[in-house]
Amino acid sequence: MRSVQPPSATSLALTLALALSACRGNRNAPASAPDASSHAARTVDAAAPEDATPCGPLLADGRRALEVWRRRATGLRDESVWRAIAALNHCETHDDDTWATVLAPPTGDSTGDAVTGRFKLVHLDANGTRSEAMPALSEEGEGFALRGEEHNWSADARGVTTLGAWQFVDYDGDARPEVLVPVRLGEGDDAQRWLLVWKALPARIEAFEPAMGLHPLDADDLDHDGRPDLLTHGELVTETLAPGGEARTLHGPALAAVSRPGGVFLTSSGAALQHNRAACPAPPTRYLEDPSNLALAAKNVACAMLWRVPPAQVVTALRRECPAARADVPSSCAATLPALEALTRVTPQADVRDAVSFRFEEIPVPNATDETRRGRYTLHVEGTPRPFPATVALGEITGTCTVEAAVPAQQIVARLRCWRGTSGDEFQVFRRGPALAVQQRTVTPETPAAPWREVGRALVDATAPLRPGDVDAF
Repeated sequence: MRSVQPPSATSLALTLALALSACRGNRNAPASAPDASSHAARTVDAAAPEDATPCGPLLADGRRALEVWRRRATGLRDESVWRAIAALNHCETHDDDTWATVLAPPTGDSTGDAVTGRFKLVHLDANGTRSEAMPALSEEGEGFALRGEEHNWSADARGVTTLGAWQFVDYDGDARPEVLVPVRLGEGDDAQRWLLVWKALPARIEAFEPAMGLHPLDADDLDHDGRPDLLTHGELVTETLAPGGEARTLHGPALAAVSRPGGVFLTSSGAALQHNRAACPAPPTRYLEDPSNLALAAKNVACAMLWRVPPAQVVTALRRECPAARADVPSSCAATLPALEALTRVTPQADVRDAVSFRFEEIPVPNATDETRRGRYTLHVEGTPRPFPATVALGEITGTCTVEAAVPAQQIVARLRCWRGTSGDEFQVFRRGPALAVQQRTVTPETPAAPWREVGRALVDATAPLRPGDVDAF
């Protein structure tokens, strides 16, 4: 896990203001959020009275932990910082669920003016069953809970961890919304951001893996459908040393992961492709436009990765643009090259190249299963000026469809397989100069595969490379 580094001292007042404001409740809930009668938020400090709601015992736990912290961290005397730490004790109710972040007592000696600690994420169901976990704040790895002596909040002379406004969203359609908790450390472009997305299961809580696997930074309804989408760096994150010797995180642009039904997040098709293409309109022609602007250099390298520029080509360009230092001529960029080159070894969780994708519009079928659900499928070429320009109608198909890899040796750009039990329909999309030719066949276990038959063609840019996209359900 990447260690948490607090912001500068001058930002404490602003950080505290944002923390206290954000923790008064979710005033910008999505369209699916309940009204105020079923959704309440509470924070607590050492002087807050007990309350009789399900939040009461949780906040009381946080209050007791806060008092232990105050007795231990005798070197921390700034009351504004203590109020910000107290705001990490936060509780919200949503229908029959109660969620809270609760300070954990210190596990070691904290006698100076800098402290790091843990907060718990706690859930109470309608029956009062309590589940909890220590969520990790990490942009790497698959560990979504803290290990050993890791921490998830800090406060010292440079800043304090704060929470943003919470949201509740049923991403996976199980009628039990996941909780979204924004966490922030610092201000401005150098701020570190994380978004916790957790769900409640019987007798336990766990990270909502489809979201947390993207290591999200924040949530925003990018396609205006009432469901918050995720923002992520898509694994394009690395670290370097700043000129002063302090560790600095470098990353690419904030990429969109658009929420689709069933707990799916798309990063390379539809609205996500439009958003991410706007951040990286074309492969960069230079990387170190300003050797002192490390953030811009990291963005340029990240954009090259999103366009799938060969890593060796990027490394060669970086070394050409940043000559090695000589005794008489110091290099302002040489120290950053290892971090920038590290970005070229990442396969990002998004792709901004033109794509052959498929749009699925469901036809309502009572009591449909994965094998019996029916929909209209259309092939689309994405990345062109208009979103989802229709190209080839594939007809009504029953079953579950998935996109398979291209077969460049056979000029197959993309394949679509739709299965219902042991039978199904297969499609393959061929590149024929300025045209795409789409073929279909039916496969059953009882008979040999039917011959391929052409079902449509579409004109495309003859020079633009195409990749397999996604199935985007509406």
